[in-house]
Amino acid sequence: MGARYKEVPSIKVESCIKDAIEAMICQKSFVLQVTGEKGEPAGWLDSLDLLRAFMEDPCTTGIREKYNGPIKLDTKTGGS
Repeated sequence: MGARYKEVPSIKVESCIKDAIEAMICQKSFVLQVTGEKGEPAGWLDSLDLLRAFMEDPCTTGIREKYNGPIKLDTKTGGS
């Protein structure tokens, strides 16, 4: 019998948001475990947490305005 769940990616508490995003993309995971200095669980991040951080950061205003239009999905590739 195969594993039911794939391994959840993790990062250390002192990691930056970029590291979190890269770990989630690389492992194709919507969640990420945050660990302390000794590897003990310290918390969780999910994709909504990262989107919220992006939307609340005043430095991303220009990017958000640039993409403030209708969503265009490629129906041939399933939206990718």
